[in-house]
Amino acid sequence: MANGYTLRLDSISTDGTNLFLSITINDGAHSLPTINPVFPVGTSVADINTYMQAIVNNGYSITSDIAALVGKTYIGA
Repeated sequence: MANGYTLRLDSISTDGTNLFLSITINDGAHSLPTINPVFPVGTSVADINTYMQAIVNNGYSITSDIAALVGKTYIGA
């Protein structure tokens, strides 16, 4: 059964040296903050696809103590 995570590649740009991606992830209930991975120009489509698929496949592998930090507000002393 699928874990509920989805990923959308919103944009790709380049400076001629690197590929800059903008990725939106959803865990099935929440839109997570955009991430912006960078790959060298020449990175294969297969490698980028493998990277993105690993994100959605491993979504629930985040430990509960780390996941509990989501939404936490920190207040200065």
